[in-house]
Order: sequence, then C-alpha cells, then structure tokens
Amino acid sequence: MAKLNWHDPRPIILLDIDGVINMFGRLGREQQQIPPGIPVQYPPQIHASIARLAKIGQLIWCSTWLQLANTGLHSDLGLPELPLIEPLPENPTAILWKLNSVAKHLADWQTPIFWIEDGFRPQVHTWAQQRSKQGRFTQLIDVRETGLVPQVVDQLERTLAHFAV
Repeated sequence: MAKLNWHDPRPIILLDIDGVINMFGRLGREQQQIPPGIPVQYPPQIHASIARLAKIGQLIWCSTWLQLANTGLHSDLGLPELPLIEPLPENPTAILWKLNSVAKHLADWQTPIFWIEDGFRPQVHTWAQQRSKQGRFTQLIDVRETGLVPQVVDQLERTLAHFAV
C-alpha cells in the first residue's frame, strides 16, 4: 500500500469513488467491469481528469471501496497504488468514519486539502471551516450532480493558482 509523502508540498486531494469516478447506473447502460468483477461507469474524459489531478496533488482514496480501490480501479485509471483513508478501529462502521479518519490522519497537514465527494454531511463542512480558519486551506468539492468532470479540475487548478505550491 502506498504511503502519503509528508515531504511533498503539493496539496492533498481526497477522492471518493462511487458518485465521483464511478457513476454506475447514472450514465445509461454501457458499463465495464474491473477486477474482481465490479461494474463501473466513468464520466466522459475521466482518465484525463484523473491524470490532471495526479499532476497537481497527492491523490488519496477516501471511499468505502477501501482496499478494492487499489485492486483494479487504480490501474484501470492509469494510477499507481494510492494511499487510502481507512476507518479507525474505534469507529469502523460509524456514519462519519471518513471524517473521523481524515481529521485524525491529516491533523498536522499544513498545505491545502481538497476533498472530492458526492455530498457532505454538515459535520464535514464544520471541520473544513475550522481547519481553514486555522490557516490550513480546506475545500470540499461536491460533485453529486456531475461526477468528476473536467470543469471540476479546471476550478481546482484556478484555486491552486493562488497558492505557491
């Protein structure tokens, strides 16, 4: 499993899968399967969007797919194995497991964090606002309507232009 590079000054980009990369059931009938036989449907130009994200930040899976993300999806998207946010032992099934794990594992991360998800609970917004108030820019990017499309990456690149990264 890939580890986060604490010496890399680029921002963290947390990536959910379902509803962000995998639009299964929302893009019509065409689908494919990735090992171990998981059906996926990608938004148009997903490979280009992922490649652009990988150039500007450290990608980390933040998904209920957990280890499956590095089983077949990563290579299908042209990525190496990526670090992954996993549930903490104290709350493996809690509804806010992603937030709790992100908050704990990235508590000391100083450069920007961008979290791309298909919807956020109010507690995640509160966490992001508190982190930003502490001078550690945090942006939540809700793509529930579109999935990860090039316009989302365009906006993220414009935002990053304001940082010396």
